[in-house]
Amino acid sequence: MADVQSMTLQERMITVLNAEHTLTYGPHDLTLQEACNKWLIETGTINGVDYSSIGLNKYSAKEALSIIRHKDTMMSESLTELIHELGPYYPIHEYTGQEALNKKNAMLVPYSLSFDGSDDYVSLASETDIAGDWSVSSWVKPTNVGYRAIIASSKSTQTTVAFSGTDDILVRLEKASGTSYWYSNWDPGFADWSTTEWFHLVVTKTGTTLTPYLNGVAGTAGTLNGSDGVLKVDAIGGMKADVTLEYKFIGKIDEVSVFNKVLTQAEITSLYAANPQNAGDAVGITNLVGYWKMDHGSGTVARDVSAAETLGSDLASSLTWVSDATNPLETLTSSGNEVTEAANTTGWGIAATTGFTLTAGVVYKLVFDFTLNSGAVPNKVLIAVGTSLGSNQKFIITGISNGLQTHYFSVDSTRADYRFGVRENSATNWSISDLTIEPVTNGNHGTIEGATWTVH
Repeated sequence: MADVQSMTLQERMITVLNAEHTLTYGPHDLTLQEACNKWLIETGTINGVDYSSIGLNKYSAKEALSIIRHKDTMMSESLTELIHELGPYYPIHEYTGQEALNKKNAMLVPYSLSFDGSDDYVSLASETDIAGDWSVSSWVKPTNVGYRAIIASSKSTQTTVAFSGTDDILVRLEKASGTSYWYSNWDPGFADWSTTEWFHLVVTKTGTTLTPYLNGVAGTAGTLNGSDGVLKVDAIGGMKADVTLEYKFIGKIDEVSVFNKVLTQAEITSLYAANPQNAGDAVGITNLVGYWKMDHGSGTVARDVSAAETLGSDLASSLTWVSDATNPLETLTSSGNEVTEAANTTGWGIAATTGFTLTAGVVYKLVFDFTLNSGAVPNKVLIAVGTSLGSNQKFIITGISNGLQTHYFSVDSTRADYRFGVRENSATNWSISDLTIEPVTNGNHGTIEGATWTVH
């Protein structure tokens, strides 16, 4: 692993600023405080507040990072704790602030998933069924309203929690017979749904009563048109790939959580105050049966983080590295799964591990530490088939940067000849270490179908 002390907080924050806003500051041109405030200036509006005209010393580094992390109480956490929240999920005191920010590899921005309203959705691995009382929470920023599902089931009864028209809510729950549904389509008493701003929406169900909350404030309740029903969920952002249904979401969705209890007003207020990057964490995991945080920013999987992650055996532990025999332009120095590409000076080259088996439908966690020693950034780092990595390219990382990388992906076919590797088209020298490829053995994770990662 690269030395996590290799950059100071000041240097790393300037690296973040340059990378995310296409700037060219030197590593010591700004102080940490100035770099944090400059990030706010360049970002502009956060949660309706315009920071574009503030000075470089308007906020302390701690205060600025609190704003970046959407904290209402700006001084409630230490600088180190705020930096640890830049994740992903580092124990709060495992690293110093400097180490945590370096391990985060220049990712400060909050992410969400963007849906185009045509064929984008998230397909969950299994259907979650909740009989009895429940609550659904999400942050949404629709760009068009109508019949737009936040969560739904693709089954014949088509249960959903969705927008209906410009200001209504639709909830459909499966009847006990499993052949049809009870529903309520009602006006919650709010203004028209915003198509320009993020807002927090919660719907709770107790008996046949459905209570909506917009940005923490309760609205007018709806009533099911029959007896109690079952909430079924196996998709986010629409009802699977059936484009004949008018429920495809247009806009952005973040922080979707499902509870098998009725949230209290205090809990809903806490969810809204989290705004929106740690929404599920605001009320803990009690009765949390699904939590799609959507903050990773890369990969093909929307992870369910309602429970602590458990991992299977590391597939990379016995892999070795080889160069493509048809393009022997590298000299690889390797030991186990650690490798340095030492002599590509002419351009095209390929380096890959030996083969391993991936199973369709399983979510895998890919971790490695990348260092660009000299030259150009490799064209692709990827999971593919064959020593050329030219076919069945299942997961591709472009524009890779230095530091620890964490990505989640799945494949659609089971094969024993997958490889992890690097394709180059320019003179380059790089190193990869600490490679692990581990199956995630718990959680109802979603496969991202068409939807794209985006910055809030």
